[in-house]
Amino acid sequence: MLKGWLKPEIRKRPDRFLCRLRDFKLDSVEMVGVEPIPGVTHCDDKGGMLPVLPSHHFGLLLTIAPQIHK
Repeated sequence: MLKGWLKPEIRKRPDRFLCRLRDFKLDSVEMVGVEPIPGVTHCDDKGGMLPVLPSHHFGLLLTIAPQIHK
């Protein structure tokens, strides 16, 4: 988690979700956990200070809404 976030192949790893709800529609999807934790750092191998992310795996926040059938 501390070193891997610098690697492009880890940052670009897609997250997925599957959802099949008959009476709901997808309202929005937001990626969360992409910002470093404020005030938290760690030292790299060369003594430099780097930010710390909440996880190496970003989360997805889905918002659904009732589907109005006409």
